[in-house]
Amino acid sequence: MKINTVFLRLFIDLRFALLILISIAGVTALGTIIEQDQSFDYYMEFYPTGQGFISYSLILGLGLDHIYRSWLFLLLVICLGVSLTLCTFYQQLPNIQISREVNFLKNVSQFSKLSLVSSFPSYSINSFVSQALRSLRLSNFYIYQQKTYLYALKGLFGKIGPVLVHISLVSILFGALSGACGRYFAQEFIPKGEIIHIQNLLGAGWFAKIPLLNIRLNDFWVEYNSQKINQFYSNVSLLDSSGKEMINQVLSVNHPLFFDQVFFYQTDWDLLGLRIQQNGDQIFQYPVVLINKNPKVWASILLDPVLSAKQILIIEDLRQNLKLYNDQGLFVRDIGLNTQFSLGTNLYTLIDIIPETGLQIKYDPSIPLTFFGFGLLMISTLLSYLTYSEIWFYLGDNKFYCGAQTNRAKSEFQINFLTLTKILKR
Repeated sequence: MKINTVFLRLFIDLRFALLILISIAGVTALGTIIEQDQSFDYYMEFYPTGQGFISYSLILGLGLDHIYRSWLFLLLVICLGVSLTLCTFYQQLPNIQISREVNFLKNVSQFSKLSLVSSFPSYSINSFVSQALRSLRLSNFYIYQQKTYLYALKGLFGKIGPVLVHISLVSILFGALSGACGRYFAQEFIPKGEIIHIQNLLGAGWFAKIPLLNIRLNDFWVEYNSQKINQFYSNVSLLDSSGKEMINQVLSVNHPLFFDQVFFYQTDWDLLGLRIQQNGDQIFQYPVVLINKNPKVWASILLDPVLSAKQILIIEDLRQNLKLYNDQGLFVRDIGLNTQFSLGTNLYTLIDIIPETGLQIKYDPSIPLTFFGFGLLMISTLLSYLTYSEIWFYLGDNKFYCGAQTNRAKSEFQINFLTLTKILKR
């Protein structure tokens, strides 16, 4: 029991919570100085041994390369969460319960402990009580009466505010903890008509579970505006392990696919190759090379090994239109889909242009808890500014005693209290 008492006193102590907060701030600042989640070669190059007080061996040994997923950071977050939770149950909630209780003051010595006290001779009990009730109602007080004892309070939500602040902070902290343990982040490139599964992980938490999803790119197209790319779209299907389609959606920039708490963002696109049929028989896939980035221009080469002849195909956009050049670099003709062209004795037909789209796949279980925590924090912060005030009246020794106290806006409340006592003295 003694150990439990010491443990509780430590964790509900405000100084302990502030110490943890300062430690978290220091660790976070260190994470902004040292680059996170880089390769081993990166730290060897920029933090060599013998130059500076931080070397790559120290960074990797203490886990400073992934400090927000390190045991030290997670331990500090857990300690702060436990401290706030215990403080809520052992301090804040009992204070609310006490605040809700009707507490009449029935002797003069109790009034001496209040910050604001006034007394005046009693003339008429009925008129005094009637005037006191009228004045308190006009000031929006909740009033409790027992014979000649009066108790009034206002702003009980001001007591609830700190509790909600603690709950919101705990939600944010445990949201960050769940994100560090369960999130994953991947990036994939999918050619048109192909099926892939999540495998190119860029980061994952300790207990991250990668879903067994198959992703199929059904179609891809680009929307142009005044010869410039306005938007690009991907028609994507998610398949289960048996190949059954679970969802189909068109993705575009800023319009991701959301399925089972996983976000699929479209990030980039490229051309992978050309499908060309030779002599109406076999279909070959020819690779393309990006030769200009802005605007994007790709090129591919057709070779005839028998005649040692070649032709160059230039793709400037995804409007299904190619330009054909001879081996001297002279323009020959435009080529569209299902258009035939010849090279030597061979006859070719352009069947398809094969694009590929880049998908960024992200799962973060901390998002609901974090959003809830920050939303509640904004509301609770406003509630915390509400003033909680109490006023007592007592008749004793042929005098009326009036006392009051408040937790905020004390100067304004003192003025209101003096105004009230002047009205009652009349």
